[in-house]
Amino acid sequence: MPDILRPITLADAPALQALYEACGDFSIQMSGEGVPSDAALQDLRRTDGTAETALTHYFGWFAPDGLLAMMEYRLHSPAPGVCFIGVLQVAPLQRNQGLGARMLAMLEVQWRQQGINELRLAVLAESPAAQRFWQRQGFVKHGTLPQVRFGLKKHVRYELRRPL
Repeated sequence: MPDILRPITLADAPALQALYEACGDFSIQMSGEGVPSDAALQDLRRTDGTAETALTHYFGWFAPDGLLAMMEYRLHSPAPGVCFIGVLQVAPLQRNQGLGARMLAMLEVQWRQQGINELRLAVLAESPAAQRFWQRQGFVKHGTLPQVRFGLKKHVRYELRRPL
């Protein structure tokens, strides 16, 4: 069975949880805390179609041996024609092999068909590796966002943008 990029559903919660736990470094960096045991279920249940969550999507790169990467994004948010990328996580053993860039490129095709013409995201100021990744994908720093708290940590974030 070949690798496939598809939406992540509630049935995929165990695979998403396993990826979250494999990417525990992300959780520690973001919140200063480990991954909650029900993090995947909490996230996937937030995409229940209510006005607040209807535009949030979770897509995954699935291989025969599990979920290798995931991306959470919101279409037409914060404005029509904009896709805001919230999270990209790649399994540690798959990092630095182009998987994140390939996933982004594949999703861009779908986003164009859905009327998206600009991509935005927020990257932590203290994450130079993430900044380099997104800059290699053509994103440019647009500004500095107000400090925000995630769990035990406060972060300065940079807003990055790129036309699609």
